[in-house]
Amino acid sequence: MVSLRRRIIPWTIPLLLAAMVGCGSGGPALVPVTGILTYKGKPVANAGLRFLPEAGRPSSGQTDEEGRFTLSYDREHEGAVMGKHKVWVTRMATRPTTKAEQEAAIMGRKPPLSRDLSAFFDKYGEKNSKVEVVIDKNTKELKLDWD
Repeated sequence: MVSLRRRIIPWTIPLLLAAMVGCGSGGPALVPVTGILTYKGKPVANAGLRFLPEAGRPSSGQTDEEGRFTLSYDREHEGAVMGKHKVWVTRMATRPTTKAEQEAAIMGRKPPLSRDLSAFFDKYGEKNSKVEVVIDKNTKELKLDWD
């Protein structure tokens, strides 16, 4: 009778090697993505962007004063997974600079927004956004010029 050890060992070594090779990939293939967000032709500053793929983890970014952003997949990896993404914006907390913004911060309220920007964040927020973007291996610079 052949020992159990002789029957199992020849099969386990190739399986373990295959598993180790598969684990070395470090996650899904990511595409580095940068871009600019504008609304009615003007840069949108201090907006959070969320890219939710059909499958997988979302990526996010934040616009600077010129509306430029870089997407991050997680704390260690920049980019987004390939495929179709639902995209929406969030209003980011900023350091109050005007008297009205400072008063709002003291009272625990969001700083006032122009009517245009308020409509923008409502229309393109998580609940209402209908924006979809396809990320592929050729995606480099996104120009999100909404309305």
